[in-house]
Amino acid sequence: MSYFYSGGGGQRQPKWNYQTNLDPNLLATVRDEMLRKEEEYRKEQQRIEAEQKRLTSFLTQLQAMVRDLPGTYKKKFTYDVLSGIATCLLDGTVFEIVKGLEDIQQLSERNLLNKRMKIVNSQKAQKMQMAKKQKMPCRNVNKDPIICLLWRLQMLRKRRL
Repeated sequence: MSYFYSGGGGQRQPKWNYQTNLDPNLLATVRDEMLRKEEEYRKEQQRIEAEQKRLTSFLTQLQAMVRDLPGTYKKKFTYDVLSGIATCLLDGTVFEIVKGLEDIQQLSERNLLNKRMKIVNSQKAQKMQMAKKQKMPCRNVNKDPIICLLWRLQMLRKRRL
């Protein structure tokens, strides 16, 4: 059986009994490497497909959220914007930003709590000083309760004004 045009002209049949002189270990190594590369490629394709499914899921959920918004806000969320948000959700950028914002919020809250505690403590100190000032004239007036009572009423009126 001829593999070439055998319509005369004196063409010769090719020799197909070529024998390789490659090392069998080299062939096995190449075969193993090819199998490993095919396995890596298959895993990469599976990862890409899973990522694409997650992206589609995020995009669908975002579109459902936008449907619930009033009309003025719906216009601002185009498909490109939603696709960008879904991509950010997919690669974790949004979660990193949220984590950073949580840390900033905790620091701000601690700072505000410290300021509040300082103000509360200073108010307590002021109240104690005022109470001492109110009691001092009563001690100096020979312990007369009527004068002490009048003086306290006068202090209360001053506070209300």
